Amino acid sequence: MKAQGILSSKLTSQNIKNHCYGGFIDKIILDARTLEIHKDELREHLDNLELKYEDGSFRGGGLRIKIFITQDSTAYAKYNFFTKQLSQLILNPSCYTYYSSFKHEVLSIFGPLDVIQLLPLTRIDKTVDITLSYEEVSRGFNVKHKRSVNIYQFMSAQNRSIDIGKSPEVIKLYNRTFKAKLNFPCTRLETCLIRNKIGYKNLKELEEFWVSDKSKEDTTFKNVSFNSIEIHNQNNLPDKKKQNKISVLLDHFPYFLIKSLLNNKGNFLRDYKKIVELLPYKIQPNAVFTTGMRIFFNEDEMETK
Repeated sequence: MKAQGILSSKLTSQNIKNHCYGGFIDKIILDARTLEIHKDELREHLDNLELKYEDGSFRGGGLRIKIFITQDSTAYAKYNFFTKQLSQLILNPSCYTYYSSFKHEVLSIFGPLDVIQLLPLTRIDKTVDITLSYEEVSRGFNVKHKRSVNIYQFMSAQNRSIDIGKSPEVIKLYNRTFKAKLNFPCTRLETCLIRNKIGYKNLKELEEFWVSDKSKEDTTFKNVSFNSIEIHNQNNLPDKKKQNKISVLLDHFPYFLIKSLLNNKGNFLRDYKKIVELLPYKIQPNAVFTTGMRIFFNEDEMETK
């Protein structure tokens, strides 16, 4: 079996002309121990499928076989150092436009679909890409009910990434143009869910959720919003000072963090409500991700529209 090239569901230079945003699953990890497959058995199987692969190790530790499915799609099979039995499958659905393609090109490599889709799902990365610069998106980025914040900077001293919340429910916003060395503006919002935070036991449950009831929506990013910011000019000196202060802060920090910082020394809504205003984007992360999932899992429906 030789895999065919399939357009990615995430925003890339190949499909950016038709999209300004996209929601998708970037990574999943399946518990593969019940398959009882020895790494040498997998290698022989891959040879029969005429798929290229290489042995290696993960940067953080652990042995793996990297499988080259297409030019842009790879999968990883992690195996136990002592028993050489497969322990995890690490896969990237975002390399495919539709789940049906992902099933037949990737999942089928490791066994019958009815078996692979019932493997325990131990991690899922939910992601939203928007083709605006990180500086523009982060400025009006707002998150409700999250207090723990880390802002990461690189050698240029520019803000490149923001982590909000505590493990295992961290929401990250980062400059994907910078990280992935892209030739177009792209900002990524993502969260990594593990164990009982995933909400689905396996891929079969995940598929059924999105196929059985088209009215359902994912609420992962319900407390996250993208906004533009408008600064209202003030006439009196005290308010002008506040206006200058908020303008300087917005050059370095996102709105929600500034709001938290200023609340420590006063009342943000009382002192700054007439100075700074959030104007929500028409398209918000939760709607983007929900739309992306409906497209990904309902290929036949999309093709008839």
